[in-house]
Amino acid sequence: MNPTGLLAQMHEHHCAIAAYTADAEALISAADLDPAIVSNSRWRFVRTLTGYQLFKHQQIFDPVLQRGSQLDADAARQLKAECILISEAFRSYIAKWSTSGIVGREDEYRSDAKAMILRVRRHIVRERRGIEALLSPSLQAA
Repeated sequence: MNPTGLLAQMHEHHCAIAAYTADAEALISAADLDPAIVSNSRWRFVRTLTGYQLFKHQQIFDPVLQRGSQLDADAARQLKAECILISEAFRSYIAKWSTSGIVGREDEYRSDAKAMILRVRRHIVRERRGIEALLSPSLQAA
């Protein structure tokens, strides 16, 4: 596990998520919401977050759970649990709007989308701190 490389990859994922959320905010702020464009945007968000989730679970959390100290494993387990919780909330959000559509409910959609964007951003900030703390002993040992 190369902590410097992992942090760089995490930063790349975070930049992609930040770019997506900025684009999404602009999209939902538009006077008219095109349902097809909104749907495509949501699925882009799914792909972006899924790629990040696979990376952090496979490259950070699982290796620390298998080979880290008890303290580090506990921290990784907590981070992974928090990730799973927000993933479930995100899946519910996607399911709701994929099945019901936004036509006639644009204001409700905007509100839900803004709330999800904010929740993801807050999660990323907390998680970044946790992952940096988790990897910092490895950086010092390198």
